[in-house]
Amino acid sequence: MTLPAPAQAYASLLRRYQALVLDGVIYAVVLVLTLFLPSILGFDTLGTRLSIFLLIGFVLLYEPLLVGFRGATIGHRHYRIRVVDARTHAPIGPLRALGRGATKGILGLISLIFMLVTTRAQSLHDLLFHSIVVPEDPAAATALDVIVPVPLPDAGMPTRRRRVAVILAYSLLTFALCSAVGAFAASAECTIHDRCSTVDHLIWQLAGIGWLVSTTVFLVAGWRGRLFGCRYTAIAVEEAQPDQASTVT
Repeated sequence: MTLPAPAQAYASLLRRYQALVLDGVIYAVVLVLTLFLPSILGFDTLGTRLSIFLLIGFVLLYEPLLVGFRGATIGHRHYRIRVVDARTHAPIGPLRALGRGATKGILGLISLIFMLVTTRAQSLHDLLFHSIVVPEDPAAATALDVIVPVPLPDAGMPTRRRRVAVILAYSLLTFALCSAVGAFAASAECTIHDRCSTVDHLIWQLAGIGWLVSTTVFLVAGWRGRLFGCRYTAIAVEEAQPDQASTVT
């Protein structure tokens, strides 16, 4: 079954993750400066409170103002990508940018995973606030800068509700399996009495990473109809052949 290619390429997962990390570094630097600089400079209690107030203002205004009016934070700008309205390609405005940024801050990388299954490479916070992320200059974009989503067929694809249910079932089963493996591999002191060694912490971290990776695989495969329980069924479309007119003599 031949599917039409999408008309537009979108910012790649790599560039969006890099922008997210760079913005995280900026937040961390501002946090350190506002928490420790007043005491280093010998400011009084009022000065410390003022610095905390400025920190809160920065967190609340950084992304809403830059994304809302310009379409890009410092991280976005550095990696040459822009956040725009999914319909008009205009800036999304400060209120939507505030909600989008808050959702992204809460969900982090989990939200970005949705890029791999949506037809316009939208993360979860993009879907919620009707935005897309595109290259700043499509003509100069390289293969690392963009992703061109493969559209999903309509015919033969299980319903969205069924795909979501199957993905959740696989994810929950894997969570139980990873938890059981972690509990079996970790020491009894850690499992029962919560006195964990460095090795125990490493085991649980690996179990968590395994669950996250497997959930990502289930999300991509399930949404594209490639998991048992929600498989895509190819439907052959027979093209009607024109009837040949008979000649009467």
